[in-house]
Amino acid sequence: MYHMEQPLGDASAIVFAIACQETAKHTKLCYSGEGADEFFGGYNMYRNADRYGDNLKNFYVGNTNIMKEDEKQKILKSYNPEVLPIHLVKPIYDEIENLDPLTKMSDIDIQIWLEGDIYLNVDKMSTAAGLEIRMPLTDRRIFDIASRMPSAYKVNEEQNKVAFRTAAAKVLPEEIAFRKKLGFIVPIRIWLADDRYNQDVREKFQSDMAAEFFNLDEIGKIFEEYIQGNSDNWRKIWTIYTFLVWYEEYFIKK
Repeated sequence: MYHMEQPLGDASAIVFAIACQETAKHTKLCYSGEGADEFFGGYNMYRNADRYGDNLKNFYVGNTNIMKEDEKQKILKSYNPEVLPIHLVKPIYDEIENLDPLTKMSDIDIQIWLEGDIYLNVDKMSTAAGLEIRMPLTDRRIFDIASRMPSAYKVNEEQNKVAFRTAAAKVLPEEIAFRKKLGFIVPIRIWLADDRYNQDVREKFQSDMAAEFFNLDEIGKIFEEYIQGNSDNWRKIWTIYTFLVWYEEYFIKK
């Protein structure tokens, strides 16, 4: 039976793939820290949890939301207003309605972002490099500790992952334990805006393949606005592009 791979529109996959390839030159097994942000309050937007309050269930679907519905309606040829991202997380909110706002945000990210993006990224990029990655922080025993930890020990006005960083400082230098979160640095914004690198993006955005799903004039506008300086559009462009690469690979070339 033919197995169709799942698309991944996360730009961090690029640098993660490179890191896996380099690591695989020296070992076949390594450890990685996935899960710390979701379990211990690592994302900066978690600091706004109390301000969001009960309104979370009306908009929060995870820590990355690429497009608003009016934008999707413009670019998609088959837009269905009855299919909304918030519907995906409604059953989760129904289960956690008595929890505090930070715990709700974390739970959404654990079930949607951690499972649907991060695990997929780690699995696919490491497998491609012939590397086995283990993620000790996603152990159920770690989750059990994190799930019973008060939210005040996770996020405060000055710091994220408060308890986790404090514990880390017992075995690591403070400048490492308490350094600012950086994430994976990928120069996608530069590549997409540079005509030396973005020709494949331009071609795919103007292709018959893209016309099956998108209004070409509208996605063309998004791209041109980006070239002219609207840096907020980079995630939209990257998401459309990775979908088209995936579609070509598994539905046209195959």
